[in-house]
Amino acid sequence: MHSEYGWEGRSEKGYKVKGLKQLILKLNIHDSTYRNLRRGLENLRRLPFLVPHAPDNPVKRILEYLDRGINVILEFGRFDDFAAYILVANLLSRRIYAQYRRKRKKRWVEMWRQLVL
Repeated sequence: MHSEYGWEGRSEKGYKVKGLKQLILKLNIHDSTYRNLRRGLENLRRLPFLVPHAPDNPVKRILEYLDRGINVILEFGRFDDFAAYILVANLLSRRIYAQYRRKRKKRWVEMWRQLVL
């Protein structure tokens, strides 16, 4: 939880939570929405490939392959959880699109520089 809200009360796991009501008010969400989101995040936490610190950056490597024109095929192996597919697809598509926008903007700026000079 964001440190701004401290700790008071009790969470679903029994931790004391302070400022939870202020957080919910600031986010402008209903209490049940918050609890549902929290449960969903707990489900994602159980996916073994989600780790706080990875020794490698597979997303960066995938983007480098795509940048060089190499096709990438994702294999999920034993993971048949639909949430895992959606999570990875969302993460990759956002990163790919962000990289595309940066490169497009850079080319546009370079094109204008050439026209101005």
